[in-house]
Amino acid sequence: MVLLKFGEMLCMRNLRRPVLLYPAVGLLCTLVLLYPLSLHPASTSVDAGDALQQIWTLRWIQRTLFSATPLLNAPTNYPYTQSLVLYQPLYTAAWLTLPFYWLGLAPLTVYNLALLLSFGLSFVGVALLVDALTGSRAAALSAGVLFAFSTARMAHLPHLNLLSGFCMPLLVLLLVRLARRTPSRRQRWLSGAGLALLLAAQVLADVYHAVFVAVLLAVLLAYAALARMYTRQVWLTIAAALLAALLLIAPIMLPSLRAQHELGLTRSFADHQRYAASLALYGVRDQPGLLWSPQQASATTAPFGVEDMLWPGLITLLLAGASLALGWRKRWYALFVLLSLGVLIWSLGPTLRWQRADAGVPNPLYSLLYAHVPLLEAVRVPTRWALLLQLGLSVLAGYGCAGLLALLRGRRLRYGVALLLLALTLADSWHGPVRGNPSVALEPLPSVYAYLAALPPAPLLEFPLENSDEQLRNRYVYYALFHPQPLLNSASSIVPQKYSELREILRDFPSSSSLKLLHDLGIKYVNVNRWELSNWPAWQAKLAAAPGLRLLRTFDDERHLLYEVLDQPSPPTYATILRAPTPQLLTYSAQPIWTAPPAQLYEADITVPLTISGSSVRTMALTLPTVLLPGLQRYLLPSAELPERIDSLALGAQSLTLLPPPPLSTTTSITAPQVTVALLNPALQAGATLDCVAYARGPVAAEGLVWSLALVDGQWNPVQKRDVFFDGTLPAPSQWHQQDWTPLPCSMAVPLTPPTGTYFLVVSLFDPATQTYVPLHSPDGALAPVWRVPQPIEVQR
Repeated sequence: MVLLKFGEMLCMRNLRRPVLLYPAVGLLCTLVLLYPLSLHPASTSVDAGDALQQIWTLRWIQRTLFSATPLLNAPTNYPYTQSLVLYQPLYTAAWLTLPFYWLGLAPLTVYNLALLLSFGLSFVGVALLVDALTGSRAAALSAGVLFAFSTARMAHLPHLNLLSGFCMPLLVLLLVRLARRTPSRRQRWLSGAGLALLLAAQVLADVYHAVFVAVLLAVLLAYAALARMYTRQVWLTIAAALLAALLLIAPIMLPSLRAQHELGLTRSFADHQRYAASLALYGVRDQPGLLWSPQQASATTAPFGVEDMLWPGLITLLLAGASLALGWRKRWYALFVLLSLGVLIWSLGPTLRWQRADAGVPNPLYSLLYAHVPLLEAVRVPTRWALLLQLGLSVLAGYGCAGLLALLRGRRLRYGVALLLLALTLADSWHGPVRGNPSVALEPLPSVYAYLAALPPAPLLEFPLENSDEQLRNRYVYYALFHPQPLLNSASSIVPQKYSELREILRDFPSSSSLKLLHDLGIKYVNVNRWELSNWPAWQAKLAAAPGLRLLRTFDDERHLLYEVLDQPSPPTYATILRAPTPQLLTYSAQPIWTAPPAQLYEADITVPLTISGSSVRTMALTLPTVLLPGLQRYLLPSAELPERIDSLALGAQSLTLLPPPPLSTTTSITAPQVTVALLNPALQAGATLDCVAYARGPVAAEGLVWSLALVDGQWNPVQKRDVFFDGTLPAPSQWHQQDWTPLPCSMAVPLTPPTGTYFLVVSLFDPATQTYVPLHSPDGALAPVWRVPQPIEVQR
């Protein structure tokens, strides 16, 4: 009897329906279907990687909402000042959970509460929409469960941004209500205000949902225009709401879009192909359910990722299929059929495939729209369109449920079937207990971060930047919640090219180039995470030998070693202008590197004035990368603008040490290539980088040669070797000029192992095809298979 009464309540239609029914049922479903996370938000972490990054993003936004700190100036990617644009925006979630932040709850707890709210609000939004479309309370509850707890959403538990699509069904609900009757002026403007707020909230919730809601609105408004559902006054209200929403989001979105454009952040078409769905993926579920599903994503089936679990649900498909016969006469029904079909095809990406490994059929419409609609480029993972598809299918399932109940004549039968459908819906949406995973968010804070919190703010590097653990960078950003130091590291999966340049230099920390880079950027602290490094004794020896580091303190049984970067005299930057036929060649050999000024570091094109002084003074602009590597930068200079005599060079405010070009040999019988080498730091510490400049003349007819450098002791025993292949980035020997010099790379790392003593640099051209050396002329004209640079190298340990 109690169950029948509950079923009667689900099926009743009257004007005084309980306002709290849908929120109450949504809360109950969230508590049950997300148990035990729902009851233990302070001690459960759904993920050990991406969730950490989003916990940091959420807390940063909440900290800056009512402070003088610029919102986009997040403390990562130092010294860049707009780094929040590199991460998924969670502005709406930050506002919703602001009361929890004010209560002083822990970052993990606030994040989990935001996660639970996203499920509850998604349920309520779809339930209210289906109620308005079908007039069936049972259909509304079933559709709410099918959407909020679908596989496509449950698989993305670590991604709060992708779960924040709860404003879209409420937007559609307001637009549906505006078409039902002729609204009063007050109703129009209240609805317009609601539209503006919901649209702004959805755009600021997530980049993907910003695109989804734009597509949804475009399709809905086109459908309404063709069906003539709105009066002229309603259209004016909608237009005013869209304009108001743009004004609300402009203060955040315009700086973000401008920063992304300046950084050159783009999603390649190859990404759209790589992450596109296939039809077979719509049969993959995240966990074995209580009802049937074609395939579960487990270790015994296939290596599916979270993006591949797209099963809409058995009840969803059955009820949506039933709606084809029962709901087609409804006013808005065709809209959701068209939306679902279009999104399904679009999620398959540029090629329509059954399996991802299939060749498939090209989809020219996808390529056409991708090329001409910039908005669509932002969704670089087409499988995520399944979230919008699930919304359309859930509404269609609501139509099917309402249609089935309308066919039943007996009240008791109708009430019982309503209960059965709701029970089947809940069973189909059960994904197992959400128990969480081990995470640093559940561990005690390492003591090094408490120590850093007590130090004055100064830039910090966490080392290593990356290793085989893909989530390492997310842990660094999470720990940044607990200290005030700006972080050089980045946790973004899409990083600017400028950060990639920095990362390549810092991989070799503590090399002289990496220490020079840290010094130039003003990095004061380096936290070495010992447990993240393999072969610790070798790393320890490198750190001990590095002249620009001082160990401040070790923590947690040497799990963390905190170093200070010391001020050191900056080594000179060498440059040579080779006098050649027009145009002339300027070659840099930085010692150990040249770094752009921190304020310009992340600019797309760094333009620095080059001043050449001599018989006259000339200034010209050079476009440079973030970091100039030793001996590999060559720039063509217009000879008409160069003074006849060159005495000095300056790159910006930095003077360059001018090296004279190598003289041409006085020997008249040069029958082989000629090379010359000058050492720039003949006295150095073991573990440092030996820098030199090398030039060659040719040409050499042989192909596939290798430019080889070797460090040998007095008895020609090699202690280090470096081979450079002419792979297109360097002029091959066959392209060397006979009269003009061609610069070659010459620097090499000195190992930590050689004892203190005198060493020599040996250079050669090796032919792998014949396993022989190409004879070389030394500067004095002597011919030999290899040439040992006469200048000795003093190495200290």
